Amino acid sequence: MTRSRARLAALALLLSASLAGCREPAPPEARSDAEQQERDSLYALGSWLARNLAGIQLEEEDMAPLQEGLSDALLGRPLRVDPVEVGERVQAFLNERRARMAAGEKSAGASFVDAARKEPGARRTVSGAIYLDLVQGTGESPKLTDRVRIHYRGIRRDGSTFDDSYARDKPEEFGVTRVIPCWMEALQQMRVGGRARVTCTSDLAYGDRGLAGKVLPGAPLQFELELLEILPATPSPAATP
Repeated sequence: MTRSRARLAALALLLSASLAGCREPAPPEARSDAEQQERDSLYALGSWLARNLAGIQLEEEDMAPLQEGLSDALLGRPLRVDPVEVGERVQAFLNERRARMAAGEKSAGASFVDAARKEPGARRTVSGAIYLDLVQGTGESPKLTDRVRIHYRGIRRDGSTFDDSYARDKPEEFGVTRVIPCWMEALQQMRVGGRARVTCTSDLAYGDRGLAGKVLPGAPLQFELELLEILPATPSPAATP
């Protein structure tokens, strides 16, 4: 288990303990099936909350005050700190932790981008994305003013998938200018019927904010894109007489 995953697991356990209250939990062998299912549900809720905090790089020593705040708020006890009064400090804390994680992700992701650049046939685009044709299309190429119908798969630098239209068996439709920068550039280089792999530095993807629960701040990403169709332009609404 990586250090970051260990932190998330610890946070999830603490969250589930907070939600369950302060009573001493029964040992596993003494729990009924219903009790164990309830604990599993609370654990899953804790892990869900943890995924949404993953972008702020929590440390082991952060767990105790975080648990204290969660317990007091969830159990209706008086709060030791007024969240409104310290709102600016909280935002500054979040910004600092997010920036720290983004810097670490960029550093760790440099080799990921470099490996993509060295693949046979890969080329660097004007913006700095790494573009590789997997299947050459034979149709037209989209323009900035077009809408497209595509299949895609989003991949983190560790090889895990965070979004996948193939798995949903549902292509998506986007305006070429309504996507992240590396997609916008890659789509204009593709032809209908083609497939490509594009590797994006974080500034061409989700930047230093990341994508809550899915993409860490500063993370480079890789996408497999399949251009299925350039859609007819949406007609302008008729003028009112």
